Amino acid sequence: MYVSGTEYGVQESNSKLIEDLLSEYHQKIYVYCYNILRNTQDAEDAAQEVFLKAFQSKKLLEIDNRSAWLYKIAYNHCLNKVKRRNLIEFIPFKWTISWDIYETEFVNFSG
Repeated sequence: MYVSGTEYGVQESNSKLIEDLLSEYHQKIYVYCYNILRNTQDAEDAAQEVFLKAFQSKKLLEIDNRSAWLYKIAYNHCLNKVKRRNLIEFIPFKWTISWDIYETEFVNFSG
């Protein structure tokens, strides 16, 4: 989904640059994220987050090769999502505890 630059909370003076970047690279970044994540919803979220990170960065006006910079942000962001996804898959959520070893005899100390 295409979002205008002003919805990212950027300054109005940079809105032309942002509109140009969004119109030129949004679909490309989405496809790139989809190729890494293999999920349409995750790819849409990742593309939005990539542009949010880019527009909030102070380097936006200093970068000469913005295309490579956007793809690098996208790569790192998607790689982190994949790592988190894999980490969550390996965490065992159902612990099987044998309660037999924890049974204790209660001693009546009252007499």
